[in-house]
Amino acid sequence: MKVTIDKNRPIPSERAPRGYWNEVAAGMEVGDSVLLPTKSKNWQTALASSLRRLGAGVVQRQENGGIRVWRTK
Repeated sequence: MKVTIDKNRPIPSERAPRGYWNEVAAGMEVGDSVLLPTKSKNWQTALASSLRRLGAGVVQRQENGGIRVWRTK
């Protein structure tokens, strides 16, 4: 079996831009929610952490093949 070595190939990123979830959290009001795909568990964690840093309450539930994150206070 022959393998090809690729040089200088950038790593694709599935990460949100730095500070993105902080901006989303800051834009949410009490009762607002965001539905995230279940494959993006790290996004759910990032949004919940950003909300908690703002002093907001967070509730998370599975819904329609995704995870919905609510701001509660």
